Parts: sequence; structure tokens; C-alpha cells
Amino acid sequence: MNRSLIAWSCVLLWITVASASELAVGTKTLQKIITEQLFNKQGRWYLSENGSCYAYLEGPHTRLKQGRLLLDAHLSAHIGVDVGDSCLGSVFSSNVTLSGRLVGQASTLTLDDIHIDHVDDEAAREVFEVVQAAAPQALPRVLKLDVLAAVRAAPINAAGVVVSVTQFRIIDVVTRPDAVVIHYDLSSSTP
Repeated sequence: MNRSLIAWSCVLLWITVASASELAVGTKTLQKIITEQLFNKQGRWYLSENGSCYAYLEGPHTRLKQGRLLLDAHLSAHIGVDVGDSCLGSVFSSNVTLSGRLVGQASTLTLDDIHIDHVDDEAAREVFEVVQAAAPQALPRVLKLDVLAAVRAAPINAAGVVVSVTQFRIIDVVTRPDAVVIHYDLSSSTP
């Protein structure tokens, strides 16, 4: 009986701590999420891919600044008309910086309000305009992290009692220079 009381105390303590409702996601974790979700084709994020014509970003590096997630990467593009095995058009290459604002809706963290902050070669800026005109869905809201799915995949085991998260709702997202802080409500259950 004493062991059971300790187990329930641990579960109640975990629930109380969990309802304190703050999750800080550091820059290393953000870098990993961005790399895995966006740069998932041999280390590249294809903004446009049409036969031998393409535009992609590679070599990502993320950082946080002034409430935004900044993404430094290298742009490689061959923009034109796909003719057989060739792309008739112009080749571009440049270092770029994109930024976006992380927002929460329900249980999902999304990258929104994406801007082109810097392009080393101004001619390459036109590539983004062409991509946006041809494929408007390429940039906006590209990152979607379902936090509920992530926490459901890893239930908590406190003294032999498994606690599962049943509901997760993001209330607010604050981007600091060192981390993205997610304020949330959650519901949990035990079998």
C-alpha cells in the first residue's frame, strides 16, 4: 500500500508540474527539427523541383533573434523551362537568410510569416519571387510540429504507473534568443 501511495504521489506531482505548462525548446533541438522536417531530401529543402529545373536550400543553420527563427542556408537553383533532360534557363547560387515567426495553434507549432532577410547575390532574390509565383505553398507555413504526437509517443512511467498525455493545447509561444518557450495546457490519464 505504501508503494501505491508513493506511485500516486509521483503521478500527482508530475501532473502538477506538467500543468505549470512551460516547455523550452533550445536552439540545438530547433536545428534538428528544421533539418529533419525541411531538409529531408539528401540534406536539401526543395523549394521547386520540375524535372531538371530546381531551386533548393542546403547547409542549414538556425538561430533565434528578435522574436523570429532565422535560417541561414545556401541556395542553388536552375530556373527555366524543362526540355527533355535539360533545363533551359539561368543558374543561381547564393547564401541566403530566411526568417519566420513560430506560432502555436491547437497542438501544432508552425513557422509562419516567412521573409527573405538577406541574399548575398541580389539576382538570386528573383529566384524566390519566381518560386513564390509558381508554387505559392513552397514557403508559407512549411514547418509543422505536432507537439501532442511527440508527447503521446513517449508516455511517462512513474513508479510503475504509466501516464499518457491525452490532450495538449498551445496557449502562447515566445521566442527568446536562447529558446522557444511554449506555454500550454495538457490533460493526462492512467490505465
